[in-house]
Amino acid sequence: MRVLLSIFILTTCFLRAQDKIFLISGQMLQGKFVSLAAQQVFYIPKDSSEVSSIEKTQVLLIECLNGDRYLIANGQKKNRPAAPDSSKLPSLRNSIGMQPFGVLAGRVTFVYERLSKSGRFGLCIPFSLTFDPFGVFYTSAADTSVDSPEHIPGVSYITGLDVNYYFKENKQYHLFMGPRFRYGTDQMMRGVEGYSLQYQFGWLFRGGKSFSQHLSVGYGFLKLLNVPGSSTFDPEQLYGWMSINYRIGFWW
Repeated sequence: MRVLLSIFILTTCFLRAQDKIFLISGQMLQGKFVSLAAQQVFYIPKDSSEVSSIEKTQVLLIECLNGDRYLIANGQKKNRPAAPDSSKLPSLRNSIGMQPFGVLAGRVTFVYERLSKSGRFGLCIPFSLTFDPFGVFYTSAADTSVDSPEHIPGVSYITGLDVNYYFKENKQYHLFMGPRFRYGTDQMMRGVEGYSLQYQFGWLFRGGKSFSQHLSVGYGFLKLLNVPGSSTFDPEQLYGWMSINYRIGFWW
């Protein structure tokens, strides 16, 4: 009698046992798992003989009576924005550079540049100490002319701002362009104070991982604010202005 009772209980439990389908929403469906399709999960619900289906994107896990498990999670991949290609992002975004040839024109210039994350835009802050090179580099003991200009002692400064847009050509060089603003006093021009606004075009040459060279040409205008003891320049007039710039820099 006990044996028959045990068989009856086991048979009842077996008949009631079902495959389980766990949904992402937290619900659980019981029934007979049939098959997986590209977009749907087919099963026979409990207490039914007809095949039903559910969207695969709603299913998290299928647990079968025989012990098999199918982790579905999000069956369909959702379209996501493409992540930036890290190989194209600049690993070195800060630079300090110097314009060596400017010393011959009475300027000791250092430039700090910061690149954007994409490497497309560069923000440059230049700072120049200006001095009168005549009497320093160009002294001539044979010059006895009474009309020769006197050396202007002391130093002044010129600063400004550049915004460069870099075109991605290759790893060795990049074309760039952008506005260029300068303000200050130029000792070489006999202490003239003013500001200039130019648009420049240039090339960035990469040499190795951290060394670079910039070469650019700028075109624009010069506005004078103060012309001490000079009648050659008119402070009320705008002057066409051109510059050629060469810079060496190191990145980190």
